[in-house]
Amino acid sequence: MFKVKKGITTDPDALMQEVKLSRHSSPRFILDNEEIDLWNDPYNVFVGKSPIEYIRKHVLSCERKGIDPFHDVVGKYREKDLIKNALMSGSQVLLKGKKGYGKTTISKSIAKLLPSRIIGIKDCKIHDDPIEPTCFSCKKKVLEDEVIELEWVPRIWVRIPGDPMLTTRQLIGGISIQRIREGYDLDHPEVFVPGRALKANRGVGYFDELGAVPSSLQTMLHELFEENQVTTSEGDIVPFKIDTLEIAGGCICCTMAASLIKTLETLKNNFNPDFVILEPSGIAYPAQITESLDRSGTPRGLIFALVDISRFEEIIRFQGIRLGRRQVEESDIIIINKIDLATSEEYIKESAKFLKEVNTSAEILTHSIKDSATIEPIIDRLILELGE
Repeated sequence: MFKVKKGITTDPDALMQEVKLSRHSSPRFILDNEEIDLWNDPYNVFVGKSPIEYIRKHVLSCERKGIDPFHDVVGKYREKDLIKNALMSGSQVLLKGKKGYGKTTISKSIAKLLPSRIIGIKDCKIHDDPIEPTCFSCKKKVLEDEVIELEWVPRIWVRIPGDPMLTTRQLIGGISIQRIREGYDLDHPEVFVPGRALKANRGVGYFDELGAVPSSLQTMLHELFEENQVTTSEGDIVPFKIDTLEIAGGCICCTMAASLIKTLETLKNNFNPDFVILEPSGIAYPAQITESLDRSGTPRGLIFALVDISRFEEIIRFQGIRLGRRQVEESDIIIINKIDLATSEEYIKESAKFLKEVNTSAEILTHSIKDSATIEPIIDRLILELGE
């Protein structure tokens, strides 16, 4: 991460590094012609958070109050439940249905779970967060300027049409490191102009008929959202972290069951592997996957569930969100992950006890990436399973 130093001479290499401010390294901030403290109430709730963080908090609040978070959508109770599960697990959302089904309405309803406005750097083309800016111009400002002007940014919902004639510039935009080296101003359109996907930063991007988008552009979208980078037309690979909830995605347990079986058959015929490890998305129902495997006569092994202890309360213990509990109930081995983030050893024991009550037959293991010894029991269990 790039350390903020006032008066630094910025260059392309510096601008491509991550920049994140702290209270002690930040400039002064001006909003509505007044200097504000961005680190305290009432302003800190409008910066430093991703769209999914805002949405999760809103969904949980509605669940506790017994309120439908998608009240604009009439009926479609099963769809709403699946969407809540996806949002709480941090997954993207795939809306399938014929024309007129209400996909656009649903996507707008999801966007309404965001705050009505957030704080961004003034005149930024992608509504940059002043604490963790992405675009070159905003990085330069927070690295060099003593005072940063901010503005209120209305709730962001961007529709990206599935057009086979869609161009890279329309979808992603244009970024040129070469122009920066040539001395162009960072706000010059030949240096940076955002496409629709980038304009959805800090909001919701609704990809209407994603399948109609050329496969080459779909690859670029994957690079942008999953790898947090953009390959420019000049061949430069530029780190570019866009924080967007994309209304697009899928899961093998609901829409891909048939292709899953076909893929496994192809793997067997062409490669005949000893075993295959399936890693579905965070919104998968294990039983639905095993049912598909059983119907096809495909032998299967153990089901592992990974429980993030840092989010244990909101996902597992909270009754309103059913998905997490069902995943635990349908698993053979439950791994309590990220135990280094637990508040105490006692909390880990209490979590394990609770999980055991939910699934009495499951084996409970713990893991931390900071403790290599915790992976050994998991590897031993896998070896035992494969040996059988």
